[in-house]
Amino acid sequence: MRKNILTTALILGGIGAHAGSFNFETYNFPVELSNGETIEITLQQELPVADYTEDFIKTSQELMRETLDHEKMLQLLNKIRKVEQEVNEELPI
Repeated sequence: MRKNILTTALILGGIGAHAGSFNFETYNFPVELSNGETIEITLQQELPVADYTEDFIKTSQELMRETLDHEKMLQLLNKIRKVEQEVNEELPI
């Protein structure tokens, strides 16, 4: 169960990193109509960030390190819990 949660977190983090890797450039074009009115047409062009694959890899590596750190912390907490249980069993109530 825990590995499924960690895997899901890694995948969602990667998707989030990829989703934010585009910029938009806006172009405004004034156009004069036949009745003399002027309107402005706005176009947006999607521009990928130059090194988004590098950013994606870097983010994935950071997520993996954080996941491993969390896993180590959980292991440490489990060890502490076992020691606490042993101490509680040895103490007279």
